[in-house]
Amino acid sequence: MQREIQYDEIFDAQEHYRLLLDSMARPGKINVMPRLELTTPPGIQAAGALVGFALLNSDVSFYIDGPSAEEVSRYLLVNTSARPAEAEEADYVYLNGTAAAEILYRLKTGTLPYPENSATVIAAVEELGGETGLALTLSGPGVDGERKLSVTGLDVALLEALVTINAEFPLGIDLVLTDPTGRIACIPRSSRVRW
Repeated sequence: MQREIQYDEIFDAQEHYRLLLDSMARPGKINVMPRLELTTPPGIQAAGALVGFALLNSDVSFYIDGPSAEEVSRYLLVNTSARPAEAEEADYVYLNGTAAAEILYRLKTGTLPYPENSATVIAAVEELGGETGLALTLSGPGVDGERKLSVTGLDVALLEALVTINAEFPLGIDLVLTDPTGRIACIPRSSRVRW
């Protein structure tokens, strides 16, 4: 596994981090990661890799759920220096939007003194913003009234688990959605979600 030579660890990371911050500050807003020629292994979308490049470093850990977990773990380790960990300890968790919802109940949700010590889930879905997907309605901080978000390839059971876990705000899990075209959208733990 080799490092991505097309990725600039300063300028690209800053641009992608700003897009992530904008998506997290405006829940349900779709942003598009700029296209780069990446050599991602099967099991991770390019947008998911770019999210990892912006967020992961040697101080944090990650967990990969899915059949290509070992290869994706090596890829992220080589390119970010973050360390693989078990799901219960990981700071960032990569999974497919159709993964079993039970995994969310194993993740860190923070503590009252340190709610930031929780997991962020990066979920790969089929499409964000399409016309035939699951229609989500988001409200809460960062949303003026309500915002609609259409997601294809996200299991309702995952959403139900997320809503249950995030009911104990400020404890909870933040969700970053990515699709194959490079789109990203976020559902932070402070958001209220209906479908």
